[in-house]
Amino acid sequence: MILALQVLADLGTTVYAGSVLAFTALMLFRGRVGPSERVVRVFRAWGPGQGLAMGALILGHAGLYYVEMGAFEWAARSPAEIAVIVQHAVFVVLWFSSFHLEIWTLEPTRKLDVDGSITDRGAYERAARKATIQLVVNSLLLLVCGGTGLYIDSL
Repeated sequence: MILALQVLADLGTTVYAGSVLAFTALMLFRGRVGPSERVVRVFRAWGPGQGLAMGALILGHAGLYYVEMGAFEWAARSPAEIAVIVQHAVFVVLWFSSFHLEIWTLEPTRKLDVDGSITDRGAYERAARKATIQLVVNSLLLLVCGGTGLYIDSL
């Protein structure tokens, strides 16, 4: 059971974190890697993959936490326990931010990209810039989660 949860957690974390960081870089440099809309379209198309990866990440890590702790209990008696609370709180913010990005921030790019052509280039670029900013925020939140995990492991 633990091995299956660990594989699920590791696979979900690798795919989710890798895709968030990769798409952040691609979105930041989207004008240099080809037409801007191509990168945004690929990112939008990858949304279900990110969702499944995040689901695997959550299921794997939550299952491991439950198996290791015997319950879902968050105590603040030691620096490691406080770090776990911080890590989980930051992850919840990342989770909500990911929903917001996929559902609301990317929606204007969908509406302005009708049948493969951009209806208003200026509005599309502004919408893509907002998505890029939110992806940068998500990457930073992800790095904080990872850094907190390394801190917990070092204790």
